[in-house]
Amino acid sequence: MALTEAKIKKLKFEGKDLKITDSFGLYLKVSKKSKRFYCRYTYRKKQYEVAIGQWPFLSLADARQKVFNIRSNLAHNNPPVQYKISDRTFGQVADEFLDNLSQKIAFSTFTNLMRQYNRYIRHSELSSIRISEVTTQDILKILSPLRKQNKNTLVKKLKSLISRTFRYGIEHYGVQNDPTHLLSRLNFSDTRTRHHPHIADKEKLGKLLADIDAQDFSPVSDALRLLPYVFVRFAELVSARVEDFNLEEALWQIPAANMKQRRIHIVPLSKPAMTIVKRRIDFTKDGFLFPSFNEHKKYISRSVLSKRLKSLCDFYVCLHSFRSTASTFLHELGFHSDLIELQLSHKVRNATAASYNFHTFLDERREMLQVYADFLDDLKVNFLKNTSF
Repeated sequence: MALTEAKIKKLKFEGKDLKITDSFGLYLKVSKKSKRFYCRYTYRKKQYEVAIGQWPFLSLADARQKVFNIRSNLAHNNPPVQYKISDRTFGQVADEFLDNLSQKIAFSTFTNLMRQYNRYIRHSELSSIRISEVTTQDILKILSPLRKQNKNTLVKKLKSLISRTFRYGIEHYGVQNDPTHLLSRLNFSDTRTRHHPHIADKEKLGKLLADIDAQDFSPVSDALRLLPYVFVRFAELVSARVEDFNLEEALWQIPAANMKQRRIHIVPLSKPAMTIVKRRIDFTKDGFLFPSFNEHKKYISRSVLSKRLKSLCDFYVCLHSFRSTASTFLHELGFHSDLIELQLSHKVRNATAASYNFHTFLDERREMLQVYADFLDDLKVNFLKNTSF
């Protein structure tokens, strides 16, 4: 059957990969992690297939156009696997690089990267230039206006994306150099280090925890209640599903696909964390633990959660603050750095510690998180005592 955007949107993974054909060798593969277009073709009496791109980042119309281009090249005895450097534009190499990258990083990270790429690069002049002919000036046409607007973080990310595309081209298409290396000599990238704020004042932290606890029992409020006790990243928190929790053992197993480091992460649940999780499971029954009220979204958004947090504070704070705050106070409480880093799911520099699997030091981490939960609850109780009349 012919594919349509509406049909693709409705397709869901049901336990095994699903393949739906379109025309001229185009088909869509629906897997657990993605919906991806492929083109199947015959060249010199042998069957081949080539990945085209991931939906919805690549539309059905664009996928069909790519198949048309492949068929046209085949008619001229030029299969996809034999493209010359001169035939590949920067945009084509970037699309291929991003399609490859989508399998290696968290979905939320990839989505943000694609949003930036689509807005600033995909339809730019740079995208249509042959990658072997791109100059530093072509890159500056994109980055300079953003630099003048003081969008330094965005400039740094786009420069990194462009550079990574060139490195992919060097590895796969014989591209000779990466012109972005000249930009570092111009002091073009923002080299200032920005640290997420942590809450060093115990009285302020106690007040914030009490104010969060006084909120309603909506998904947004419960997400804020849980975050200080587990101090995971935002994307890991909101993508939590009911089936990820083992209530008998008081464990939360975060799938590798949701993790920045792309490996399974275990979070032992303290007593107050268990109370919150059980309440959310009773409310939601199945699916996402913190569902969005917006029917077009799966779970609550960063902006909604961030706005709620900032509305409760009279000081600078962000969602990531609970991670840096936990690290600070856990060190003060006497816990070993490797244990803290393991629970934060950071890359452990110690080669021996880094070799451990996700069950490593589970009992020690369970004790650490319970001690930290008691510490937080004491701050909250002390604040309420000092402000009661």
